[in-house]
Amino acid sequence: MTEINKEKMGSFISQLRKEKGMTQKELAEKLFISAKAVSKWETGISTPDVGLLMPLADILGITVTELLQSEKLPQEKVIDKYNADEIVAKAIRISNGDIKGGFAEKKHWFTLFAASLITGAVEVAGLIMLGFNKYYIADFVPFMVVSIFLGAYFTFVVKDRIPGFYDDNKINFYTDGFMKLNMPGLYFNNSNWPHIVAYIRYWSYSMNIAVPVFFFVFDRFIPIYITGILCLVIVMTTLLVPIYAIGKKYE
Repeated sequence: MTEINKEKMGSFISQLRKEKGMTQKELAEKLFISAKAVSKWETGISTPDVGLLMPLADILGITVTELLQSEKLPQEKVIDKYNADEIVAKAIRISNGDIKGGFAEKKHWFTLFAASLITGAVEVAGLIMLGFNKYYIADFVPFMVVSIFLGAYFTFVVKDRIPGFYDDNKINFYTDGFMKLNMPGLYFNNSNWPHIVAYIRYWSYSMNIAVPVFFFVFDRFIPIYITGILCLVIVMTTLLVPIYAIGKKYE
């Protein structure tokens, strides 16, 4: 199951709540949330936060798997559903505190990211002062946008650890918000993930600084129509190849 049917889950929660003889307010009080949040679940506007799945399922008298599937499972599937609950429980435990990465732990990454942005901006300003026209600069802006985006995302959003079920299963994709990383042949776990994240951060910070330099050097020796293609090759090979190498090394 990759996506949750909000309307189906909301109807299922409403049905079970009523079977228990509870109002939305009473259910909300048991979960220490607002009645408005419960109302949003039941109308399909939103879904429960991951940290509420286990207590909500317990109150409604079902398993987490049944809650996620929005249906009661037959008794013969009891083993399967409890195995699935164990996986979900690991993810919840990590989301509630096993994964660390607050400001103190990431302070040096914030500093490096900020320094790379400032350096890159100074280099672009220098190119403009040297007489490079806006069309030339526009050729390498997309490369800098990619590196800045990845740097910001992996610095401020992506955590240094991933849910424990990655350690117990062979999974070659990772999803965090709208960011999806799919690497066929490479399995993510908590042995290689911190190294992969660290490399992507270093790569993005370096690209913020290196891209203007690349274009400045290439302009002296390589035709402009080849410069963009060459930079694309450099960017992809310095990003994807090392990720595979690092991932395999610590897998």
